[in-house]
Amino acid sequence: MTMTAGVSNPAWSGRRVTEALEFVKRLGRKLKQPCSLCGQPINYDLEYPDPDSCSVQHVKPQSLFPLSRWDPNNWAPSHLQCNQSAGTADSLGLGVTSFE
Repeated sequence: MTMTAGVSNPAWSGRRVTEALEFVKRLGRKLKQPCSLCGQPINYDLEYPDPDSCSVQHVKPQSLFPLSRWDPNNWAPSHLQCNQSAGTADSLGLGVTSFE
């Protein structure tokens, strides 16, 4: 758990992660949401560790926006393999200015 400006911010682990995934799956099924990263359909019945199962994608990466970690508005469904392949914003070089 981290503290930022007096705000408790638990790590992304445990029961709360399971609840977050169930929330994302329920909403994804209802809205027929595709993977937020590749745009392909998600089979919401598949379970971890199937690479095509649903996972919680943080729209704003946890590494850069830790206070958005537990905000449901920052969650989107993605395939587990897409989420794992995406890495972190730091590894993608986000924030680096392009001169092209």
